[in-house]
Amino acid sequence: MIGRTIAHYRIDRQLGDGGMGVVYAAQDLQLERPVALKVIRADLVDPALRERFWREARAAAGLNHPNVCHLYEIGEDGGSLFITMELLEGETLAERLTRGPVDVREALRIGLEVLAALQAVHQRGFVHRDVKPSNVFLLADSRVKLLDFGLVLPVAANPLAGPGTGLTMTGVVMGSPRYMAPEQARGAPVDARTDLFSLAAVLQESITGRPVFGGASPLETLYAVLNQPPPRLGGSAQLEALGSVLGAAMAKAPDDRPADAAAMAAGLRAVLDRTPTPMKAPPVERVVRLAVLPFRMLRPDPDLEFLGPSLADAIAMSLAGLRALVVRSTLATARYAGAAPELDRMARELDVGVVLTGTLLPAGGRCRLAAQLVEAPGGRVVWSQTSDVSGTDVFELQDQLVRRIVESLQLPLSTHELGGIGHDVPATPAAYEFFLRANRISLIGREFTVARDLYRRSLEVDPHFAPAWARLGRCHRVLGKFFSAGREGNYREAAKSLTRALELHPDLPSAQYYTAQLELDGGRVEAALDRLLPLVERNPNDADGHAGLVTALRYAGLLDLSIAAHEHVRALDPEMPTSIHYTFMSRGEIERALEQPADALGSIRGWLLARIGRREEAIRSLREGEARERGNLVGWIATLIRAAIEGDVAGVREALVELEDFPDPEGRLIHATACAHAGVHDEAARLVGQAVDMGYANLGFIRDHTWFASLGDEPRYRDAVARAEEHHRRLATHYAGRPSHLFKPA
Repeated sequence: MIGRTIAHYRIDRQLGDGGMGVVYAAQDLQLERPVALKVIRADLVDPALRERFWREARAAAGLNHPNVCHLYEIGEDGGSLFITMELLEGETLAERLTRGPVDVREALRIGLEVLAALQAVHQRGFVHRDVKPSNVFLLADSRVKLLDFGLVLPVAANPLAGPGTGLTMTGVVMGSPRYMAPEQARGAPVDARTDLFSLAAVLQESITGRPVFGGASPLETLYAVLNQPPPRLGGSAQLEALGSVLGAAMAKAPDDRPADAAAMAAGLRAVLDRTPTPMKAPPVERVVRLAVLPFRMLRPDPDLEFLGPSLADAIAMSLAGLRALVVRSTLATARYAGAAPELDRMARELDVGVVLTGTLLPAGGRCRLAAQLVEAPGGRVVWSQTSDVSGTDVFELQDQLVRRIVESLQLPLSTHELGGIGHDVPATPAAYEFFLRANRISLIGREFTVARDLYRRSLEVDPHFAPAWARLGRCHRVLGKFFSAGREGNYREAAKSLTRALELHPDLPSAQYYTAQLELDGGRVEAALDRLLPLVERNPNDADGHAGLVTALRYAGLLDLSIAAHEHVRALDPEMPTSIHYTFMSRGEIERALEQPADALGSIRGWLLARIGRREEAIRSLREGEARERGNLVGWIATLIRAAIEGDVAGVREALVELEDFPDPEGRLIHATACAHAGVHDEAARLVGQAVDMGYANLGFIRDHTWFASLGDEPRYRDAVARAEEHHRRLATHYAGRPSHLFKPA
């Protein structure tokens, strides 16, 4: 064809060759301008192909948008159908990706321009259906154009309708498997959200350099599209946020995706606004998201009733330290106890790709356990296992189930991780039973003394069981912090228990973050940060470690990073509570703090309500807290704040006596705000000074809290603020350079 003339176009060179036809660079001899000429191949005379050609022409002719390739003419010459379009100078995104991944900001810019084109396509009632790197053109002047409307389809059309849709036969699936949405792969009806799925897959591949859905064949790729969750971006707060946007757009069900191109663009634009330049994404590790559901008891048995949730807890705990695995917390999975849940709904709500389900049937002193590992939402059973053991010897199966999960998911584990599997299984079932009974009591109830005694019994049976030492340390810390009786003894026992846990297992995550909590209570902010940062760097999927960082970073006054840590927790486990409400409060964002779950806020809800003038509501909330927490220091904190709001100075001073030597600098500052609000300035200044001397450097709280305005002329308060400012500067300088994914510019 080179050198030939079609109509008034002279063909100069070939640009590309596709399934429908060939694209050439040509010269318009009438208008003397270069054009791109797309000619349907002469050897293809199938009527359906010709219909597809005209459909593309009609769709493109109706679009006039800066991000869509302009169409000049549609014609036929000597039996050859052709379209002439603007000749673009540059390269396709597919060609660009042969040189490696794209900078994150550049990928976001490309995505926003393609979304602008898609919005124009969708507003005209069409779906593109073939968004892929080779159909995204990067112009030499950095603009982006969307190409190839060969698969465009009216939104209302059913792709299985046969004649009239442009498909060669009913049920034929057309598109590119790597970028095809599940409904498109199934041959189901498509809409604008189908294109959003494809674009999200394109953008994630552009950033990581790897296809989101791989496979050795088109069928394997389509299976991955239909059944496997996409690997999640991570490595910084910005990439976590971008991963959330792209992950939502790649949801299996269209209803779970952004509503339209504008909604997805808003998500990308929010990430772009907080992303530095340049910024490369780290290699994406394959991360599997797993939910371990409480095992269902098929026959009531009061003695074994605790087994259902406890066995699930034990399995989740054993898997929690693996980089390649995100395990949903007990709080997240508890609501699926009971009847067998709907797999697709649960996979969507928990954002998981694999689910472990099981049943327990006690009978005659024995127990039959049946377990299944199931892909979600597809429902394919990866493996199933049925075992029959005596009584609580069911715990002997826990290690076996954990190993089967790891092997079947083919997780890429380090030598260190392989050695850790089975490391923390106690020597006897009795030790495990005491331990798991204690876990249930301490996690869902307030009977910490009962839990403490059960942990002690576990350790009497197996004194080398590190997780029991760690949980015992947590119990002693809670008892020491919130119950005044035996405070010093409890803190001493907490330190001894946690030290023993770390001697037995130095890398045990629970022992590390419970120890960090103990260090924060004592004002050792740097020690806590130096403990938590390596923990989350080793395992970015450790939600508990990141939750600890929310607090530790706030204590250092690094509020933006505290919020970044919270966002990371939410991406890992939306159900896990953090202390983020204190961080928002420190930034003066009281309404945002009040948006947090009521059970996480507790009595502090009344304190926050008072900050924004909702006095009567605050007093009601605080009185409820006093009644609920009667007999512990949380109840006295509620009394202190309520008395301050009501102007009851005597009540403030009475509560202060009970709260004297409260072992937490942030708690002392809360007490100081109440004193300042009630006009007890001497006590307020003293408490602020104590908090600063304990290492607290959160200037948003110490310096900017509105209730401290009345302390402006108090010398001890001004001196404390100056010391806090100096400490904060030192911490900010020291930790800004740490190699944690959280320590990136926000």
